[in-house]
Amino acid sequence: AKSFRTKTVMNNGFNPTWGKGRGEKFTFQISNPETAILRIAVADETWGGGQDFLGSFCVPVPCIRPGYRMTPLNDTKGRVLQHSGVLCCYSVAWDMTVV
Repeated sequence: AKSFRTKTVMNNGFNPTWGKGRGEKFTFQISNPETAILRIAVADETWGGGQDFLGSFCVPVPCIRPGYRMTPLNDTKGRVLQHSGVLCCYSVAWDMTVV
């Protein structure tokens, strides 16, 4: 499993943004996209350096549709958190190289 993490933005409470409002871009290769799952997790970094889990979202990679999507967040039991989500721009490129 590969992980990417955005930079922490201090004092970024209600309606937070990352990357100076433009967002951060993550690019990665997946060796077996048919069985891969993308997980987006949101946490609040505490003063002591720890993290408080806020919500997450999982989607099978083949189900990702390109473009801007409001990604809903779920709690630790998989229940949808009302009025919360992350606006993401998805782009998928399939490399059909035969080796």
